[in-house]
Amino acid sequence: MPSWPSSSSPNTSTANPCWSDSRSRSGTALVVVGAGYNLSFDFGLYVYGVTRIYAEATSGYLFYLFGESSADPWWYYYMAALLVKVPVPALLLIGFAVVSVLRNPRHRESALFLIVPALVVLVASCFDRANLGVRRVLPALPFLFLFAGQILADAKGRLMAAVVVLLVAWNIGEALRIYPHHLAYFNTLAGGPERGPHLLDDSNSDWGQDLPGLAAWQRAHPDARPFRLLYFGTAPPEAYGVRTDPVEQQDILQPRAGTWTGCPSTGPWII
Repeated sequence: MPSWPSSSSPNTSTANPCWSDSRSRSGTALVVVGAGYNLSFDFGLYVYGVTRIYAEATSGYLFYLFGESSADPWWYYYMAALLVKVPVPALLLIGFAVVSVLRNPRHRESALFLIVPALVVLVASCFDRANLGVRRVLPALPFLFLFAGQILADAKGRLMAAVVVLLVAWNIGEALRIYPHHLAYFNTLAGGPERGPHLLDDSNSDWGQDLPGLAAWQRAHPDARPFRLLYFGTAPPEAYGVRTDPVEQQDILQPRAGTWTGCPSTGPWII
């Protein structure tokens, strides 16, 4: 008797590996979030926290971008901030990965798992009513870096491989060059950290992170009196050994003429 192929449907009991992996990752994420709230696993606290992120965060705030201030936020603020805060080699790696995906359909399906979360964060940022700092879109970067790594790992040709290695080395060099002042980093296209305050403010440049260094500078310059300080932070400067003179309201509303970082007639200003 001849043997005929079975017409029965394939075994549907075998789970889809991608679906099984997604459920495993989702479960792990829920456990991490729940454990983060003092092991209460009260996900209502997480939802409440998300709803309070923007509540009354920007009342009366003036936003600043590329030398201009505005009471209304810019929809493209975070896109512009990423272009000047992310190292140039990292931007190039992401750009090369995008081009590779467009030219090679084989990578598109796997790339979606990394591109979509990043795009969700970036698109949501366009509706953000608080232009406060690039930190608010940092969750997009791990997905973009993983995307670039996944795609460029399959790069064909010695030339492209060499370019990728050089860009990674350049990126490491940028990190070492700015150490330990990573918060104040601006890429070379933006003019470096020196141009940073002309482009962005708030936590893009300073969050009161260098009070120990300021205290060391003050000890090395004991004659720098009076010494007035305006900085972005909440920690008391005296806790780090910084001794300051009071800043009068008139000095803020009508700044005196001179170089504020070291004016001979009024004493040093650190802002």
